[in-house]
Amino acid sequence: MMEGVKAYQNAQDQKRKDVERLEKFLQSENEAQAELAAKAAFEQRLLLSSITQFSDQDCQDLVDLNSRKEMEKEEFVQYLNEIEHGASTLLSKILDYNKKTKETEKLMQQMEEERMREEDWLKVRWEELQNIRKNEILNDMKTMLMEFALMESTRQDVELMKGVTIREALDQ
Repeated sequence: MMEGVKAYQNAQDQKRKDVERLEKFLQSENEAQAELAAKAAFEQRLLLSSITQFSDQDCQDLVDLNSRKEMEKEEFVQYLNEIEHGASTLLSKILDYNKKTKETEKLMQQMEEERMREEDWLKVRWEELQNIRKNEILNDMKTMLMEFALMESTRQDVELMKGVTIREALDQ
């Protein structure tokens, strides 16, 4: 019977040891899970901080880009106003020139018989001046169109770079 009691006590001791080992194992597992949870929370805070920082930088970049675009727009409007003023002045001069030319033509008609050679010369000169004037206007218009195309190309490049930057930021 002693052996039975001893065997029972040994079995009880073994169970107690098994329970203690199981409790230690569970405690170490709980500590490991708590450590993993703390690490995950830290990583999440770090990630949120990075995302916030990138978002703030993107917002600032967009504000800066908007400011630059607004300034470029104002410069372009000012440039167009200057061109408009120049074209208006040129048109006024052309109208004055046309008026004077009409007066000259009228005088030439009165003196037609006497100054036939001079009239022919003036007609040729008039055509040359008209061609020069047309060429100047065409050249001014071509210059305006090329400058506008350059500004549009620059705007599209900036938009493209903005999209690439945003995609890169989102991909990270």
